[in-house]
Amino acid sequence: MVFANVNVNGQITLPKEIRKKLDIEPGSTVEIVEKNNGRFEVKKAVIIEAESLKKLAELAKRKGITHAELVKACREIGEETYAAEYGD
Repeated sequence: MVFANVNVNGQITLPKEIRKKLDIEPGSTVEIVEKNNGRFEVKKAVIIEAESLKKLAELAKRKGITHAELVKACREIGEETYAAEYGD
């Protein structure tokens, strides 16, 4: 078990061993996801360039894929990629 302190500004410093496991470096963005029973999951966020997202949306539209379907597929792929990279 690893502990982290909260400072007066509400900020938490992730311990080095956690940053190393998640490949978090200064300037990285993390995603905090609420899970069941008041638990939260911290993971490194994947940032995609806006231009790439626009191209993906255009392609999906041409293929008849709805926005909801595209978002669902991206979320599933992201979860699979994260699980393969870091375990679940």
